[in-house]
Amino acid sequence: MNKTYQQRFNAPVEAWRGKTDFDLWPTDMAEKFRQSDLAALATDEPLEIAEAVSEADGALSYWHTVKIPFRNTTGCRFVGGIAVDITAQKRAELELRARETLLRTIMENSPDPIFMADRANRVLYVNSAALAVLNSFGRHPPWTLETLVGKPPWIFRRSGLGADHAGI
Repeated sequence: MNKTYQQRFNAPVEAWRGKTDFDLWPTDMAEKFRQSDLAALATDEPLEIAEAVSEADGALSYWHTVKIPFRNTTGCRFVGGIAVDITAQKRAELELRARETLLRTIMENSPDPIFMADRANRVLYVNSAALAVLNSFGRHPPWTLETLVGKPPWIFRRSGLGADHAGI
């Protein structure tokens, strides 16, 4: 156990020596750690996983962990590991997902038509209000998100919408 890990969990190596996961962590976490140790031992191959760990203050930290099975000179099997703190990255991912969900909710519930296109001018997204406007011109079969994604916006003109009605 390196100094960074000792400092992070506020315990010298002596406090960890000879202990099991169940001596060090809450039961549910210890069980997860034990299961991943057993998985590494079962395959006798390194195991790469993401783990959530409860800090002393109750906050979760996230770790990218590689568990490596090995044998000592007498043949006893052990699991060693390398763990990298990815808490900042994980929190940023969670925040991004929350913002994406909020944006999607706003866009989908907007009474105004919303069209999104990429730099190549292909449709990425249209909300339900935009579909309602497009379909109000009587196209059969009606436009759906699936039929529009990836298409250029001028497809609306070919389907009977004039440039003044296409809104793009």
